[in-house]
Amino acid sequence: MSEMVAHTMPWRFGHLVVQAGAEQLWRRNRMSRRYLFLTLIAWIAICCPRISRAQEFRATITGVVSDSSKAVIPNANVSVRNLDTNEVQTVRTNAEGVYSVPYLHPGQRVEVSVEAQGFKRMVYPPVVLTISQTLTANFMLEIGTQNQVVTVNSESYKVGLDTEKADRGTVIDNKTITQLPLNGRNPLSLMDYIPGVTNEAGPGLESPPNNMYNISFFTVNGTPAQNTEYTLDGMPNNANPWYSNGPSTVPSVDAIQEFKVVTNPYDAQYGRTASGVVSMELKSGTNDLHGSAYEFAKRGFMDANSWENNYVGDNRPAHTEDQYGFEIAGPVYLPHLYNGRNKSFFMFNFERFKEILPDFQTYDIPNASWMQGDFSNFVDASGDLMPVFDPSTATTTDPTRQIFQNSAGQYNHVDVSRFNPIAVNTVKLMLASATPTSLTFPNELPWESIWVNTVPDTASSQNYVLKFDQMIGSKDHLSGSWVRSYNPSFSPNTPANVPWFNGSTFTEYHMNSGVDWVHTYRSNLISDIRFSYQRYWRTDGPIAANLSYDPTQLGFSSSLISQLPLKTGFPEINFDMQQQTAATGNGYNNWLAMSRDFYYMPDDSYNLSPTLTWNKTRHNIRAGLDYRISHLVQTFQYDNTMSITSNGLATSEYWNDNDSNDIATLPDGTPLSQSGSGNAVLDFLLGQPNSVQVQNQLFPYYTQHYYAPWIQDDWKVTPRLTLNLGFRYDLNGPPTARHNWLNTGFDFDAVNPVDALVNHAAYPGLPTLKGGITFPTTSGTNKPWAQDYTKWQPRIGFAWLARPTTIIRGGAGRIVMNPADNPQAAGFTNNPVYSNSPDGGRTYYANNLGNPFPSGIPSIPGASQGLETYLGEGVVYANPHYRLPSVINGSLGIEQVMPYDGKVEISYVMSQGYGQDRNYGDRNVNYAYYQSCNATLGTATNPYPQGRCQDLAANPFYGVPGFIGSFETSPQIATIYLENPYPQFPSIEEVQNNWGRSWYNSLQTTYQQRLGWEQLNATWTWSKTMQAGGYMDGVYLVPERSIAGTDRQNRITVTSVMNLPIGRGLKYLSSINRPLDAVIGGWELAANGFWETGQPVGLSTSYNIVGSIRSNRPKNSTPDIIDEGVNQCVDLWNNATPTTAGYYKLFTTNGQTAASCAGHVAWQQVAPYAPHTTQSYTDQIRGPGATQIDVNLSKNFKFTDRISMQLRMEEFNVLNHPNWYDQVDMNPTDTNFGTVNKILTGGQSNNPRQGQLGVKVLW
Repeated sequence: MSEMVAHTMPWRFGHLVVQAGAEQLWRRNRMSRRYLFLTLIAWIAICCPRISRAQEFRATITGVVSDSSKAVIPNANVSVRNLDTNEVQTVRTNAEGVYSVPYLHPGQRVEVSVEAQGFKRMVYPPVVLTISQTLTANFMLEIGTQNQVVTVNSESYKVGLDTEKADRGTVIDNKTITQLPLNGRNPLSLMDYIPGVTNEAGPGLESPPNNMYNISFFTVNGTPAQNTEYTLDGMPNNANPWYSNGPSTVPSVDAIQEFKVVTNPYDAQYGRTASGVVSMELKSGTNDLHGSAYEFAKRGFMDANSWENNYVGDNRPAHTEDQYGFEIAGPVYLPHLYNGRNKSFFMFNFERFKEILPDFQTYDIPNASWMQGDFSNFVDASGDLMPVFDPSTATTTDPTRQIFQNSAGQYNHVDVSRFNPIAVNTVKLMLASATPTSLTFPNELPWESIWVNTVPDTASSQNYVLKFDQMIGSKDHLSGSWVRSYNPSFSPNTPANVPWFNGSTFTEYHMNSGVDWVHTYRSNLISDIRFSYQRYWRTDGPIAANLSYDPTQLGFSSSLISQLPLKTGFPEINFDMQQQTAATGNGYNNWLAMSRDFYYMPDDSYNLSPTLTWNKTRHNIRAGLDYRISHLVQTFQYDNTMSITSNGLATSEYWNDNDSNDIATLPDGTPLSQSGSGNAVLDFLLGQPNSVQVQNQLFPYYTQHYYAPWIQDDWKVTPRLTLNLGFRYDLNGPPTARHNWLNTGFDFDAVNPVDALVNHAAYPGLPTLKGGITFPTTSGTNKPWAQDYTKWQPRIGFAWLARPTTIIRGGAGRIVMNPADNPQAAGFTNNPVYSNSPDGGRTYYANNLGNPFPSGIPSIPGASQGLETYLGEGVVYANPHYRLPSVINGSLGIEQVMPYDGKVEISYVMSQGYGQDRNYGDRNVNYAYYQSCNATLGTATNPYPQGRCQDLAANPFYGVPGFIGSFETSPQIATIYLENPYPQFPSIEEVQNNWGRSWYNSLQTTYQQRLGWEQLNATWTWSKTMQAGGYMDGVYLVPERSIAGTDRQNRITVTSVMNLPIGRGLKYLSSINRPLDAVIGGWELAANGFWETGQPVGLSTSYNIVGSIRSNRPKNSTPDIIDEGVNQCVDLWNNATPTTAGYYKLFTTNGQTAASCAGHVAWQQVAPYAPHTTQSYTDQIRGPGATQIDVNLSKNFKFTDRISMQLRMEEFNVLNHPNWYDQVDMNPTDTNFGTVNKILTGGQSNNPRQGQLGVKVLW
């Protein structure tokens, strides 16, 4: 940022006089008293609803005026004239010779001048201010008359050092925004090039204006994602804080003047963020009418083919994208009616975006032979048969199952007469609607039928921006803005010949409007009052045609369908295979699993923010009150009619385990797979799904209040040293719900009324049944947790000008994060509980699929059941003592001016997060009993200890009114439920515990160069992020501290804009004629790129590390595999052969042998009821790094002094380098364990090279 430093001088200080100013103000003229009265009313209104905060985006010019003897000059007139609007602001220096002129518009040219009796008038040459800049302009006046004018040499402030603030941040100026290649033309995508900032959605992604999701995942200095504060012209600009908490509106490139990302905020005006603040400023009108019209277009012929298309031999898909609009700004002028020059200004921008983008999809289709009952082709990657077992051959006392075989003795053959007609009808539709591809995928299994579907996804948006500025006399400035974005999109994502399910829509609406009034009481006392209103809503779900299907056509009874909240629409069908498939890299992905969820979430926020600025001697004091009201309606309708999931457990060898098989060979010698048994599609065909879900709920209307007073004192201790002292106090109220539709906690001590209905005499070991969900009607409070009064936030920082070209700055402070509010609403969501077994899965009810809810679908009870709510079902409640998470951030750095208008900054930056959200896990566990079931503790006399928890006992709740699910319908339940402290609930989970911690330490380096024809910005961040606070095992309470999954050790970014100095009036060929200059002059080259190391991979919670996880096999890359060199020696637990020490067997399907793994086993499956002792992430295994370069080549034509045109040719990912972000397979029993299988991941995580042509006319 540019600063003005005319001279360095000693400073004669007076005494700081603190006095009440109300009496002096009241003596001023009547008009001033009216302004003061209105301001005081606004301040008093803080106690009333609908008030919020603002964060200052405008610039300030400050300095000291002295004479040649360095004696300060009081009462000198300092004028700041806006050369673009002719607005003049005049202040007087105080007794210390200090002046301050706040609330100056960034991006516009200003001229600063000083006049004093007996001295020459002194003028600084014009300078363009930047967003949130504090510019120092000191004056040393010469004796003379005011008619004599002295112009200060501008070289004295070209160094660009901010000498007033300790905050660390980066200004993205207008040239950077408009000239760098931006894929999607979203200005906020430039946050990718700021030190300390990373995007957890993936680097280098296209971020068109209709996609707020990608840009909501920026993290700053190791703090959690979705916790960045966004402002627009100083007003709050965050969308739904309970959803993505991303920006509500992002105006187009042509409507934004510039923006600033504050990565270490020490100013007390900043709050409700993990640390990052993004302040955007809209363009403003001036006295000159100016604007632009533009079109940017992409077409498929300019794109490269994707990696996955090249691999499978698919052609480059069609791609169409258009982004066009116009921007116009100037004075308000109505012929013969009103001339607004010098007082009334406007800016208007319209932009439309439309994209048709091919979506490459791969889906698994059930193998046609399976419909004939033939599962003999169901083999693993080694060709060994994966057996399927007959659940009807098991009994409650002997759950052993027999392998399916037909009358001819052929194994894995099923009698089709056993198939459920509903399931048969469903699978027939799947087979008839999609044809398997002839393409061969790597690692494709013989039984896979893969459907390849490339569909045109359509996305669009319409953005409107309107801003006005009005000067009212010399003491008042009024401004306002209105920003609207409407973003509909449509994805077919299913076969074209299925009219009853042919796509889904996603629509977002964003609107942000506000007004701002600045009033000057006197030169050192200024008020600013803002009011704004935001609205955000999102709809997500199938198009209307999807609701036309009648589920009774599949065979469901009309009596069942009549009870559903939605009575039309095709059910969602999920096959959850444990075997990895070549098509999708996960269990099994079929197009009927496509979500048909309905989602509607409107969010409203009202904001009012008054701020008072008082410049007193050496102190620039600002104070404000910060209050907002947010409303959120959570309206969901999940699962359309029903969501049905099968997971292969019904046809696995063991009733409670489908991950292994302990029969080595069949009697005929056929080898059996050791990696698993059971088939999810067969479960479904037999009518034995694992779950059937129906969403039946009310829609709470939540309200939340946020209130915080703050005060900031920027104290100029000496001319070289400024202290920034701030204090903020946050009161972020818990949400409340209209009609009290929420829970207020869980009462662990109250006797549950159901206790009186249970026959304790028949079950003497059963304790008194205590505990239950509480509601506002019974708990005496209407809040899910208590108000947090502990969020005081001291801030301190300093900026020391060590010498004219060197500044050292640092600071530290506490800042409170935006809460991830998660109020619970048990009782207001009443989902029927599906039970498919009378004995915990050992045997199955008949016709589960045809009659999933024999007792019917109950109505929504609300709070009427009190403590008896959700009996027999797991409950979740919010921590009643929840505290808002906070972050302590700090930095210490040096900034040095370099030759050739360069500047380098080196800083140590840290943050520590406290009280971050973690979930408790199950609080309803008898820990001693659970741990006694640890399967690894088997002895000769007790070889199967896990049976103690898995064995069945008589169910004391069988038939008791109020219970649901298996607790109501099963005469026996698992023993462990009855041993739990609150046996009437299968589980009790507490969420939003404040156990989380994080640590971030980094070295951040930035180099900037601003020559007349070139600007360069390069950054390097070297960092480490750690996390702690949760448990690796919630029963054994094994604490966790590990590397964070968001950690990136190194990140380098470069951005550059070069106006090539060739052509008329430039360095090279400056005297060429105009025709030749039109060809070789006016060229511009801009580029941006990044490189970063990979992230730590997440580890499976089903395996413990028992050895070195790095192998002797080096990292390697082949055309379709990136091998991360992970040790693939894995031991599996064997349920069937327990010994005194337990029994593990080597997993060999991945090609490992006893010889190759002797003494090298690294991974061991967690045995039943044994502790999990491995952390969530490890620094030893990281995913591939990422890199990308984007380039823009432009040709500028100047027709007249006011009219020009720019032609652009942009290439995104110009090297066509595919990234494989966060795609390492870490499932130890997958064939591709420890590798990135490029086709299984669904393709590259960034876009292939894309070309874009643009034209822009400016006037």
